[in-house]
Amino acid sequence: MYHYQKMIDIPERYRQVKRLGIDEHSHRKGKKDYLCILTDLDKGIIIDILPNRKKETLIAHFKQMEMDFCNQITDVSCDFWDAYITTTKVCFPNAKIILGRFHVTKLLNNVLDDFRKDLRKTDKDNDHYKRLNGAARAVDSLQTVS
Repeated sequence: MYHYQKMIDIPERYRQVKRLGIDEHSHRKGKKDYLCILTDLDKGIIIDILPNRKKETLIAHFKQMEMDFCNQITDVSCDFWDAYITTTKVCFPNAKIILGRFHVTKLLNNVLDDFRKDLRKTDKDNDHYKRLNGAARAVDSLQTVS
């Protein structure tokens, strides 16, 4: 076995995973061309990279693995992408789905921003609008600084 094969022993990496992360990386910006990155959440390492994030690709990938692997997964962390949620339900019977906090926070911020905009259109003098608008400006200024 070559040295590089020992370093990237992918089957061994899969054998040790209990908590799996599924995320994407844009392969070519603006082209909706994504790679799917699989990570071991406990070790913080990349296990594998799949050519796309399609549900069919993910399910086929995990179905060709030993059932022991699928049964050992206790948690899957992912975003709201339907392919990730469906793959987890189909392939990992013992896993809990954990939505990444970045994605949950983004969703909550979008809901609050929509509510703030609706209040601005309908009732600009409303105390709730004034508080939300002030909070939104504070968050925007923090994001600009960092």
